[in-house]
Amino acid sequence: MSVLLNNLAFPLVLLTEEELIEEILLTEGVLQQAQEDIEENSSEGEEASISVKLGREALMMAKKFLEQREFTTENDIRYMRNIIQRLDESVERSKRQTSLIEYINQ
Repeated sequence: MSVLLNNLAFPLVLLTEEELIEEILLTEGVLQQAQEDIEENSSEGEEASISVKLGREALMMAKKFLEQREFTTENDIRYMRNIIQRLDESVERSKRQTSLIEYINQ
């Protein structure tokens, strides 16, 4: 499939949700910052890891970006909200003290 612009055909590439989010994060400079942090950590010889705080900030920025764009659907916003909610729930679960039953069931 292609798009005609000034009588020139350009290939039409549809991005997946993951690719779209990555493009947004790159455009906003969030992914670049995270990549720089990873490179700094890698040069120190440690395993690179993006902090939960930095990841959540990036997701919130991507969500705000999507809310401001005309091409965004309600499903896109809902998808971002669900990701942020799952991240928050994961953080809350990690803060709780594990009960004996939960520990045994793991």
